[in-house]
Amino acid sequence: MSRQEVLAAWSGERLYRPFVCGMSWSGGINLTGVDIGVFGDDEHRLGLAQISRMTRFYENCREGLLPHEPVVFVARVSPVSSSVNYVVVRDGEFTVYAQGGGAGDGIDYLFAPGPEVVLRWLAHAGDYVDDHWFDDVLCKGGVLIDVDRRILLLFNTTFNGVAYRAAMLQAYAATWSGWEIRWAYDGIGNLMAYVGLDPESARDEGRPELVGCSDFEPGDTLQSVVTIRGTDGLVRRYGLSADLVRQCWLMGPDLVELVAAGPELRQAASGDELTAGLHLDAATRQAGLWSVEPLCGLREQWAELWPGWTLEFWGDDLARQAVHDPDRRYGSIAPHAITRHRRELAERVRRYWPVRSTMLAHGVDVDFLYKHNFAGFRSHLDANVSAEEIKHIAKLLRGPKTTARQPVAAPRAAAEGGALS
Repeated sequence: MSRQEVLAAWSGERLYRPFVCGMSWSGGINLTGVDIGVFGDDEHRLGLAQISRMTRFYENCREGLLPHEPVVFVARVSPVSSSVNYVVVRDGEFTVYAQGGGAGDGIDYLFAPGPEVVLRWLAHAGDYVDDHWFDDVLCKGGVLIDVDRRILLLFNTTFNGVAYRAAMLQAYAATWSGWEIRWAYDGIGNLMAYVGLDPESARDEGRPELVGCSDFEPGDTLQSVVTIRGTDGLVRRYGLSADLVRQCWLMGPDLVELVAAGPELRQAASGDELTAGLHLDAATRQAGLWSVEPLCGLREQWAELWPGWTLEFWGDDLARQAVHDPDRRYGSIAPHAITRHRRELAERVRRYWPVRSTMLAHGVDVDFLYKHNFAGFRSHLDANVSAEEIKHIAKLLRGPKTTARQPVAAPRAAAEGGALS
């Protein structure tokens, strides 16, 4: 089955026997990678009930019991599987969990409830205990929980616009009270280094192919800003789209020609979408970089990739780049954006964390999903998280009501680092 056929099916078309029989195809598209616990409003509740029926249908397909009528496929299709590693450190030892099937899309809400609920869930997630570490290409998120030192080290590459991430860190401070929360700026390599492993084993040795110019056009989703102070002293600003951000830093000085061949950025930069920014000073050959996207060893490779250029890493502090922008169009996050995203996170927890009583009340065949461990439900259900617990957690995540609208600095995450000793 081609990617085009799968994406066409995703649009809501009714799917006939030839397509559904193809659900056993394993060529890189995960057909059961649903957003786990898709319930909450009427649409989501119906979706999960239909998914349970779809799963039964899939079983019949495998047994050759094919119906003559078309069915509706409502599961979320993930063209690229989102894989994650979790690590729990306890009593000086560490346990690694490896999970695929779109798990990276849910890191924000899965770990939002705090240590008591999360550790209860992971205690039942033995099916995912695996010494396998995903590499930088496949790993879309990771969480390390050091119970001994009360440190939470994490990253993710979805729901990681700088404003949403700032809200998430602020909300986590409420549910992970008394813990030190660190951002893994180097991605999965930071988690590996923390437990004493060599992060080089996670690196992608490939290099991006050079392209003629940036494909960013006015109106595109802006994910990164490149500011360049030329030898004439003028600062010019360029945008990068999501498809180019992660590879452009590896291009070295060729990046200057790539962005300069495209249009200058005239629009304001929104913290809702931005994930990284790079400032280059052509006269001094100095570079400054902030990023909430994993750097994947970039700092160690910088001298080789950017010969003659020095790099200063600014963590998640986009304001450090903004001071070089003559229009000062970004650099702070408005309180109402933090409030909005905290409410969004709280709602994702309320909707998506599997709670048996809530699912039963909405007509979901929980026993069937549990039996087949559909989308990894079993470990969540075994944690016996109650609706009242979720309600209390959501209240903490939402935080106090506020009406202030003046810009404020984004909440800081502690730098990655530390090691298991």
